[in-house]
Amino acid sequence: MEKEGSFYPVGRLASIETINVLWEKNNAWTNIVNKVRTYPQDLFDKWYSSEVWRIVDEEDLGRAKLRHEVLFYHQVVEEFLDHFLQALYAKNRRYFPSRKRTESAITAFELKPQNCYERLLKIVNLGSNENTIDDSIEELRKLCKELIEL
Repeated sequence: MEKEGSFYPVGRLASIETINVLWEKNNAWTNIVNKVRTYPQDLFDKWYSSEVWRIVDEEDLGRAKLRHEVLFYHQVVEEFLDHFLQALYAKNRRYFPSRKRTESAITAFELKPQNCYERLLKIVNLGSNENTIDDSIEELRKLCKELIEL
């Protein structure tokens, strides 16, 4: 899902899901939170399907591999992370709030590639050096393949 302003639509649902209501009248917030926590199967299936095919942009990866320009590759990795994390959250039937607390969320997920968070960091680290961009791309493709195979 694309951002609306600075927020993901499902991020708003994640905020509601974890809200700490101190006082309410007539259980209004409790009812909304319970409704959000029903986790509609169709939403997550469609969301996953929408994101999973957008994870890897082969055209941009090819350019990054050819040029070895770190700042261009950084943009490619940003797009990858956005779509990968949304697909991963959808696969685990969780709303994607943002990249905050990503490590703890991924750790708690049942469905994920092995060493997922560490490998995401590896992709970012390898992509910060023009001499290791190819290694970053290889790891990125492996991680995507494993997510799809889950």
